[in-house]
Amino acid sequence: MKRKVIAVCGTWLYEESKVKLLSELTKKAREKGYVVVAMSFTTESLEDNKEVKGELKFVDILNSLDLAGVLIHSESLKNKTLISALKNAVIKRNIPCFSIERNEEGCINVIPDFWDGFERAVRHVVEHHKARDLKMMAGFKGNSFSEERIEIFKEILTEHSLKIDDNSIYYGDFWEIPTMIATERMLIDCGEDNLPDAVICANDAMAITVCNVLFEHGIRVPEDVIVTGFDGIESGEKNIPIITTVAADYETAAEEIVNIIVSDGDKDKGEKGDKSAETKDGKKSGESAGHQDIIIKYGLVPNESCGCKPHSDARVRNNFMNSVRKGEDASWHTYEMNRLLLNMSSEYRVERVIDVLPQVLKLWKHVYMHADISTNMFKEIPEEDKRLTILNTIYGRFEADKSNFFEGEFYPEFERLLEDVSFGFIFIRLLGIKENIYGKLIEAFDSPDVRGLKRADELCMFLSSALNLVVNNYRIRTFETQVKKFEREKKRYSDKDYLTGLYNRMGYLKRLKMLFKAVENEGRDVIVVAADIDNLQWINDNYGYDEGDYVLKAVATAMTYLGLENGVCGRQGGDGYECAIIGESARIKDIKNVENEINQTLLKVNEMANKSYKIHVSAGALKAKITPMSNPEELLNEAKNLMYESKNKIKGRRMHLD
Repeated sequence: MKRKVIAVCGTWLYEESKVKLLSELTKKAREKGYVVVAMSFTTESLEDNKEVKGELKFVDILNSLDLAGVLIHSESLKNKTLISALKNAVIKRNIPCFSIERNEEGCINVIPDFWDGFERAVRHVVEHHKARDLKMMAGFKGNSFSEERIEIFKEILTEHSLKIDDNSIYYGDFWEIPTMIATERMLIDCGEDNLPDAVICANDAMAITVCNVLFEHGIRVPEDVIVTGFDGIESGEKNIPIITTVAADYETAAEEIVNIIVSDGDKDKGEKGDKSAETKDGKKSGESAGHQDIIIKYGLVPNESCGCKPHSDARVRNNFMNSVRKGEDASWHTYEMNRLLLNMSSEYRVERVIDVLPQVLKLWKHVYMHADISTNMFKEIPEEDKRLTILNTIYGRFEADKSNFFEGEFYPEFERLLEDVSFGFIFIRLLGIKENIYGKLIEAFDSPDVRGLKRADELCMFLSSALNLVVNNYRIRTFETQVKKFEREKKRYSDKDYLTGLYNRMGYLKRLKMLFKAVENEGRDVIVVAADIDNLQWINDNYGYDEGDYVLKAVATAMTYLGLENGVCGRQGGDGYECAIIGESARIKDIKNVENEINQTLLKVNEMANKSYKIHVSAGALKAKITPMSNPEELLNEAKNLMYESKNKIKGRRMHLD
């Protein structure tokens, strides 16, 4: 039976908090007969629509699925264009649309109760552990999440009449390096003999760093200083000591989300349409659609870093082995992905990607994996868009059939995936760089986990880079081919006269020498002709240089006609022409009559063009045998001498009007 889809849209879906929600959502969805499909976006832009143009394809994917509900991670996705497009696509289908961590009109908002959660952590340290001198490691200055937690910290300390001054708040920017610097500054400000009772951190990552810095200074946690965090991430659970933290109740939130989707699906569509009010912009809000916003509650998790739980060596060993295994997996995956890029570094054929992928993915037995790309990847002018399957694997068995299907089909096997209950979670990410989208990757899991989603995300990045290399190499190769073609054309035309198309002096001699050296021409007759236009300057002076150019081209036509049979013709610059014909010529009956043959052709050409002036050439011709000792330049000079004799006979003659 085909299952309906609960789609999740967002960036950095491998983050622990997102994975925990995805995991609980998958569990609850499977119980109700649904499957979770996560669409991983890559954009970090707030406004750049050019960057998100490619990722708008996710809207087309949403429209192709049998959706029951959609969750949008609005806080991390951020881009207004994408969020608006996703919301509109969902709301039009009259199904629940959830916005995570940010209020969005038209959505059922799923909002974490950070305030209550962080308040629990501070109160636990002040009221349960009786700490009196507290410091806080905050996030970024001005960040809303950080400022809210600072406000809670100050409020509780004020409530208990505890000291707050300029040295009470330090900023670790939510990550390791700034926290190290801030902790060192805190220790200098306090002095070794005046350590605080506790350091309250705005997240677990900073709490871990604070513990490490204190340990390096010989300060014990929690014996000397209590440290607490916030978020409940896995690395906090594996830290020595385990971080006392505040963790979200994603199980309850996921259950509420799925219950809303189930109840919405059970309603009659027409009835729901009548009961749903609309906002002023025509979009249904979560409340008006009959559903209140969902609050994600946070609960305190007391542990070793505050002294509520004792240290456990067995846990340390177990965590160490798990970390080693994950580290080895990450190392191998990075190695194999780099091998993929190395193999693609000089490739210009997408078939090579298909051949290499099974080699680099053999270590991971995925439940299901599919990748396809557009057949228009290499085309400047897109044609009918088809998809080429470049990867298909089930439990490590590769089925790269390179089959094609149409873009509108999304993926023909997807219906079968929706019926297969051996997995509950599908991951989709587009392959490409910014607006240049080449295709998509689909992976199926039994249930999502951090390392699995990170590996999938890494594969997408490396595969996108590999495809980008192939495309760029193809374009470079195409460009180089065009350049070579241009160079050949340039070389060919560098031997030609730009005006008449005949060989120039250099090209003519090169071609003539080749004919004389050809074995098959040895012993054959050659007729060498030299010709010169009479009174070309007079035509230029009286009719203009455009007419002079016409005369030059007309004589070129006559010379070409003369040497049409196994001949080569050239223009020697100015008004001189040459021609060599190998073997017998049907157009030259008498070697002494070559000049007349040329001028008769010119007469016909001139009559057809209806010119008012005559075109006449003086020409000389000779006939010789081709031998190994023949010198084409000497024969050419002899023909020129005969041409000059003819020209001297008509010296001073002008081409007057008839």
